[in-house]
Amino acid sequence: MNLVFMNSMEKVTGEQVLNGQITICEQHGKWQVTWSEQDAAGKVIQEDWYDGTGWEEMMRVFRYRISEKLGEGFLPVLDGITDQFTMPKGREEIQQMILCYSDLNRNDELYEELRDWRRNTAMKENKAAYFIASNRLLGLISAYIPKTKDELKQVPGFGAYRMEHYAEAVLQITNKYDRETEFPLNWVPEKLDRKQFTLWYYQQKQLQLRKERDEHRLKKVLLERIAKGAALDQICSELELPIREAIQWIEILDAEGYEIEGLIEREMGNMPDELRERALYAFGTIGDRYLKPILTEVYGENLPEGADLSRLYAWLRLLRIYYRRVQEASAAVS
Repeated sequence: MNLVFMNSMEKVTGEQVLNGQITICEQHGKWQVTWSEQDAAGKVIQEDWYDGTGWEEMMRVFRYRISEKLGEGFLPVLDGITDQFTMPKGREEIQQMILCYSDLNRNDELYEELRDWRRNTAMKENKAAYFIASNRLLGLISAYIPKTKDELKQVPGFGAYRMEHYAEAVLQITNKYDRETEFPLNWVPEKLDRKQFTLWYYQQKQLQLRKERDEHRLKKVLLERIAKGAALDQICSELELPIREAIQWIEILDAEGYEIEGLIEREMGNMPDELRERALYAFGTIGDRYLKPILTEVYGENLPEGADLSRLYAWLRLLRIYYRRVQEASAAVS
């Protein structure tokens, strides 16, 4: 058995220090990942995290389970368990500290008022809320409370477009609130507790890895359903996905080169002939970047009675995948 990796971790709880150790071993192409932890009574508890031959699967399990321990408060004795868990340095460290401080110190009343403003603005402009501002950006604003346009420019993520369109509205809200800090934000690294920042940073990594794990599982299940001949409606029902979200994942699978032709062919057979034929023609004449002009080209300004707009757009997005694949195949032959 070859010891490939080992690192110790510590968790401080009051006056007590709990110890943990992570090891990765390999023998004849088989990987073993083991975690050993000493509880408050001094008893050693061992957990087998992985036992198999898949390198990528092993690393995925290792990263996720380590992120859980980091989220619980275990910190590595030696920094850099993997590159993914190395603490940031320089400018990146300062940016992460600014985000950390905002997460820990936002003004909740201001944050909720900003969310109300974002929701109303999104409805008025017929845009998704995240196009107006992300939750993270609203959190930054509610923690640092900029009072002028110059200060607002210093909030990470509030770029030129938002300055032009939303600065006045945001400042009208923030100027109703008091603050204790100042701009520029170069005081944050000194005021932020280092251990608190380290724990926050690793918890963010845990959330990121959890999202990646969930996305990996979803893509795997999607591919299984497609391979078994499931229709789009069946996939949406079984996975409890809105049709728009299901199509987004199918587009991701297509971009990553997975086999989804079967699903596209099945759905093309379910489409109205007028939609399929006229949309494919329109892609060739007016382009395939935007779908609203394609829908207008097919139906004009009057959609069929009882038409489901989300369904029509889902079919158009699948047709666009088909059209692009045909074009790529033609280009390759010529």
